[in-house]
Amino acid sequence: MNADRAARPSREVTTSTHVGAWVAPHPSGLPDLRIQMSEQVLKPPHCHEFMMRIVGGSSPLVPMISGPPEETAASGIMGGVLMARSEQRRLRQAQLYWVDEDMTSLALAAAATPSHEPVRARRMPAEAGLMLFAQPIGSHDVDLAAALTSPWTTAVSDLDEELRLAFPVVGVSWSRWSPADLDLDGEPGKIRWTPRTPQGAAPLTPEFDGVWLTFWTTGSNGWDSLPLDRPLAIDKHTGGTLTAVDMAAREAQAGLARLQTYDELVLRFDQPLPRPDPDNGSQWAHVVYTA
Repeated sequence: MNADRAARPSREVTTSTHVGAWVAPHPSGLPDLRIQMSEQVLKPPHCHEFMMRIVGGSSPLVPMISGPPEETAASGIMGGVLMARSEQRRLRQAQLYWVDEDMTSLALAAAATPSHEPVRARRMPAEAGLMLFAQPIGSHDVDLAAALTSPWTTAVSDLDEELRLAFPVVGVSWSRWSPADLDLDGEPGKIRWTPRTPQGAAPLTPEFDGVWLTFWTTGSNGWDSLPLDRPLAIDKHTGGTLTAVDMAAREAQAGLARLQTYDELVLRFDQPLPRPDPDNGSQWAHVVYTA
């Protein structure tokens, strides 16, 4: 995918960030990395991320299950599992692509002027693919208090409101997609998916044909980019105070994966790319489309 458009100004990050911490693997390491990614995506906490995006309202699709109340109440959990399974298939089938720093810079420059052409299947370099970038194609700032809120921790009461984390977007996986790809085994049509759009929920017909994009960020939350001795969180189990050093140590002990999913986007063929809103998949899709 090629284009020659004006350069995009770089985005300055004034809060604590680990965007610069991305160290891209050598291209020869992509096959092994793809295996790791496909093995991890069904395991917690990675599968949990899909569920949280559904429940939190950031997933591009909303699942609805037909059945008794106990089944409909679990739609977010079931939807997250189905998304994770679909992602595993996507990765296993993916052709691998590496974008060096020069080509990434060109793609960022091209995406500065958003494309208005329809999404075409012929623009896909492969039916399924995994593309990693030598430098981030964007980032997403996260409120630190929100990042510290979990079943295990809560933010300290005097947390500096100016502190934020920025997650670099460093990869994308994609595949041609239709609603049947997220069907329950042996029960086609039991779960229905409704896309979220700027205008609200929209019906999704079985004839839908398009491409699914999953954007990937680094596995680390970047705690070591924050003031190391500053209290950040309270351990809900022990009641103890946790600093950035403690959070980084916990992360290292957990053995987090090199990459983790961060956002998804579904594009319909023969429709224009979405308006590139800052810091989400609609913006990063324009970079991928020109890469």
